[in-house]
Amino acid sequence: MLFLFDLEIFKPIIMKTLGAALLIILFCGAAVMVFAQAKGYRETYAGYIWKNGHLLQVRDGKPKALNKPVKLKNGNVLHPAGHFVLVNGEQGKLREGESMDINGDALYPEYRADGSISFLSYQPARTGENKNIPAPQPPANIRLKKPKN
Repeated sequence: MLFLFDLEIFKPIIMKTLGAALLIILFCGAAVMVFAQAKGYRETYAGYIWKNGHLLQVRDGKPKALNKPVKLKNGNVLHPAGHFVLVNGEQGKLREGESMDINGDALYPEYRADGSISFLSYQPARTGENKNIPAPQPPANIRLKKPKN
């Protein structure tokens, strides 16, 4: 007797559909990275990120918790408790997922399946051919916290 939802009949169709969906997802992810690189964004594996109540230093994609303050090249200081002090003395608190590089520039984190973290920079890579191109806008799904004047 044939049932309306016999899995043996629909199994090949389901597997083909799942396979096609996976390929589409992989293609879209690759397209986003190609688009970002075409816009001049730079991918890096080093920076600082506030995640799960801890300040993490990322080197070669591997996160490590910090237990002492870090002074960035722009003079700002990041503290392990998640607050920062700007050069002008103004203080603030990092929000979940906020990250920056050693220069103090904003980074956009990407969490990999193997536990590593890579970052996409806001500042474009300055090469000979795109040296005079203005800095691109951040991806649409990222909201930057505007500094208070």
